[in-house]
Amino acid sequence: MGRRLPPLLSTLPPETQSELAAYDHAIEPGACVEIHDDAMEPRFHDGDTVVFDDALPEPLALSAGKFVVARVEGCEGGAVVRQLRFPTYLGEDFELRPLNYRYPVFSSKDHQITLLGLVTESWHRLF
Repeated sequence: MGRRLPPLLSTLPPETQSELAAYDHAIEPGACVEIHDDAMEPRFHDGDTVVFDDALPEPLALSAGKFVVARVEGCEGGAVVRQLRFPTYLGEDFELRPLNYRYPVFSSKDHQITLLGLVTESWHRLF
């Protein structure tokens, strides 16, 4: 018998999505999102599915370099997967960096960012 994936974030009802964004931990053990661009290549590819755990501590309690799922105000397409960074020039703010340099870096100093969860697994589409 195959393993069941957590629910795809884009298929959840809006009230559940907003609960998740408000850190209500409405979904256990998390949810998953599908990647729709090449911003995180070579680690994650267009069409990959990532599972994330929504039980997040405060951003500063996370380790730099971890992959997170977040919503960024003004960013089209809903949730994004990015690498979390804490550059010293930002003080207590943080950045969400793509692995592909052609995409923008989002800073919590300049953008309203809601961290939705920490990436725990991913599946690469084979077709």
